[in-house]
Amino acid sequence: DADGATPLSALPLLEAQLDCRADLVIGSRAAVFAARPWRRRFMGRGFSLVVSLFTSSRARNAATRIDDTQCGFKLFSREAAHKCFSRLHLKGWAYDVELLF
Repeated sequence: DADGATPLSALPLLEAQLDCRADLVIGSRAAVFAARPWRRRFMGRGFSLVVSLFTSSRARNAATRIDDTQCGFKLFSREAAHKCFSRLHLKGWAYDVELLF
């Protein structure tokens, strides 16, 4: 996460989830969102809503729901990384959505 939105101290927590056989673990930028101007929060929530409308059939429960596709702090299992990254077509900021769904 290049801008430090997720603290590096969260890494052991995410690694522990991979150790429990998760294929993908995503950090949280919740603390950063709270400090952002309301317009930025509104646009971010709008983007998340649009993404969830298009992907809701693929993420039906809390274990697979992704609230923040744009968080750069993502850990993949080796198998999941190979599968997801080998199928990417988009370049630019929207690749996160394609990568995850």
